[in-house]
Amino acid sequence: MLDEEALAASPGDPDAQWSVTVTLSNLGGVLTRLRRRDDSLVPWMRAIEMRRAIVAADPRDRRAVEGLAIMLGWLATRAYEDKRFADSVAYNPERARLLDLGVSPGGTTPRARSDHALARLELVMALVAQADADADARGALMGDARDLLQSSPAEAFTTPSAFSGVGVETFRKMRSSLARRLGVADSTGPR
Repeated sequence: MLDEEALAASPGDPDAQWSVTVTLSNLGGVLTRLRRRDDSLVPWMRAIEMRRAIVAADPRDRRAVEGLAIMLGWLATRAYEDKRFADSVAYNPERARLLDLGVSPGGTTPRARSDHALARLELVMALVAQADADADARGALMGDARDLLQSSPAEAFTTPSAFSGVGVETFRKMRSSLARRLGVADSTGPR
């Protein structure tokens, strides 16, 4: 409530806006832990819309870009767990695009490159799952998954994800399994 009061007093203040998104995100997390998954979506969606507005106003705001990417990752994972693969596919490209803002080949940090690689791998997983569930669109979805996997170097994932708990070995196993399934050459073997 105090965050919203601060925002009402200074509606254009990015810090006040950010504080409200953190409160909403935390509320969604608490509702999830209380097994009120459907209720948790309301504050999370409001936080996402606010973070989208913050990023639109200043795409260089790393805190907002990363915060939005994290929340989109949560929603993509939740949709995947709920077998709503089309929704998972819808959230992941925006997440990958946001992470693209902070990743340049050979530049940035290993963590940023790893988070980007994981977002792309999760999108491949969602595309394959959606293809399995939708026979009419299977060919196109598998083609999209194959293209994305081929354009995502396995070597980019070098640091365990801070947000998802995915380690390097788990990433390599998931990528290798998808590469076999999609008929793509794999470079993630033992090192």
